[in-house]
Amino acid sequence: MISIFLKLYLIFCLFSCSNSTNSNSKVPMMLDGDLFNSIETSKSVKVKDGEGFFSALLRLDLSPKQALVIINKLRDRVELSGVKPDEKIVLRFKNSELFEVKYFKNLLQTHQLMLKRGIWVYSLIQKEPIVEHEIVKGTLRENSTLIGDLTRLGVEEGAASEVVNALMCKINFRHQARAGDNFKVLLKLLKINGEVISTRPVYINYRGELSGEFETYYYTDKSSSTYSAHYLENGQALIRSGLRYPLKKMHIRSHFGHRIHPVTGKRAFHRGVDLRGRVGDPVYSVASGKVISSGFNKYAGKTLAILHRDKTISHYYHLSKRYVKKGDWVKINQRIASVGSTGRVTGAHLHFGFQNKSGKWINPMSKRMIATPKLSGARLLEMKKQTRKIKQTLFLVENDLVNNFLLVNLNKNEDVGYLF
Repeated sequence: MISIFLKLYLIFCLFSCSNSTNSNSKVPMMLDGDLFNSIETSKSVKVKDGEGFFSALLRLDLSPKQALVIINKLRDRVELSGVKPDEKIVLRFKNSELFEVKYFKNLLQTHQLMLKRGIWVYSLIQKEPIVEHEIVKGTLRENSTLIGDLTRLGVEEGAASEVVNALMCKINFRHQARAGDNFKVLLKLLKINGEVISTRPVYINYRGELSGEFETYYYTDKSSSTYSAHYLENGQALIRSGLRYPLKKMHIRSHFGHRIHPVTGKRAFHRGVDLRGRVGDPVYSVASGKVISSGFNKYAGKTLAILHRDKTISHYYHLSKRYVKKGDWVKINQRIASVGSTGRVTGAHLHFGFQNKSGKWINPMSKRMIATPKLSGARLLEMKKQTRKIKQTLFLVENDLVNNFLLVNLNKNEDVGYLF
């Protein structure tokens, strides 16, 4: 009886205290002698220069095991190896138990994990950006470079590099670029609260006495990201390598080089890239060649290796099925296998590796790749439709006939305005 009266007295005291304080304050309840029923706390950290996602989580006082759980739940959704300084991570706890993780990638995207009934549930919180367009044009200066002149005019370095990389497929800048050559770029800017989140060149024009004139258009493929790239108006891709992508959609789970292994938790060298995929997704040969290996081991699972004409070798691990065998000759972009989860893995994905002709493991993504050298069929028709809208936008912005705010509204009408 005494304990019951004591509990009732404590509840009465807490109730009295809560009425005597600010009505907006929250006072936790104590029931049956338990700890406070719901105490929420949070911790946050900003990524340091040169720091990885794993190290940032450890600075939030998570154990290596807890950090790996979070990483393995997020890595299929976001490229964690590409974290940048000042990106923010916030953890929320209830009674000292972690129940929410938020990764603020930028002002546009927030990646969230919520613990619901013992299961981590992912969601993407995305804000609608303001879309603006800007034209940058100029003349190549004496003793300068195109990338130098673009950045001098205020173009973000990554976007300036994208312009140069597209044009290098048609122009030899070392021998053909001359002072006095003219260039013009239409940039698509995404903004949140007035801050530029991303910059993409969607139209490029370069005209020189030795180089001639070239125009490029950026095509966005809605069904397969590997086709999204710069093309000439006839659909020819602007890329210098004949290598194709091994999957229809490219999302890197883990990059080439040293990393924290997702299973062992130890630092190790990763000899390829892990690409997100579902069991059964088709795997394609990145170039023609001969199958020199079709095997299995407890770490890589089912594997294939193809020797190409330049003596390089491509490797495909963790497969569920293989449609070619050792000794077979395969064509570029031929389906050779299906994505699986065989071997030592945390989930389905494709490990894609590459050896140069000396046998050294190299970063596969350093070799320029593309889904197709030229668009055709429905993709070519869609590309032409996008090109027309880019031309409309270019004309309107260049002649100052409409402001960017009206351009955004015009986008709601399929027959007028611009794309994207």
